Amino acid sequence: MPKSISEICKIARKALRLSARDPEASEWHRLAKSVGLTSVKLGYYCDAFQMAGESGVRSITCQNRIPDDVRAEAMARINAQLSQKVPPEHRDKIGFMVKCQRARITISEKRPHWKDPSSTICHDICQLRYTAEDDRWHLYWKRGNGEWWPYLAEYEVSTVDDCLDELDRDDLQCFWG
Repeated sequence: MPKSISEICKIARKALRLSARDPEASEWHRLAKSVGLTSVKLGYYCDAFQMAGESGVRSITCQNRIPDDVRAEAMARINAQLSQKVPPEHRDKIGFMVKCQRARITISEKRPHWKDPSSTICHDICQLRYTAEDDRWHLYWKRGNGEWWPYLAEYEVSTVDDCLDELDRDDLQCFWG
């Protein structure tokens, strides 16, 4: 099992050089097994590395708190953009929750339950992760199994605004379905 960021990066580079990134490929399985990972975990590391190199790998394990000034600016930008998403006539029913924990900001949509409009449900939309080492933001989407996964955007994503633009674009339909 890799123990450091540099070890994970080295393994991810090696995996990305394999001819087929098919999780069924025997080379992929051999590499994963040789370093003590499952094929899925190897894919997770590869996607994080492909997303933003070493910074992407750091975003997996980031535990530091976002500096107060960076967090305040990010939350203001996120709230400003999200407030424009819901038409005024629906704002009493539909809204967003933005929660910051350590180096992660999770955005969830809040709306009436489709079976029982008197109750409310929340659906996680995305997660933004901050790496202080390079002052960079990373975008994650929530898979069907409930795990957050690095989002491989077509365009470079490194700021809060980039993350929000990608959230709006949602080319892969990972956020809004």
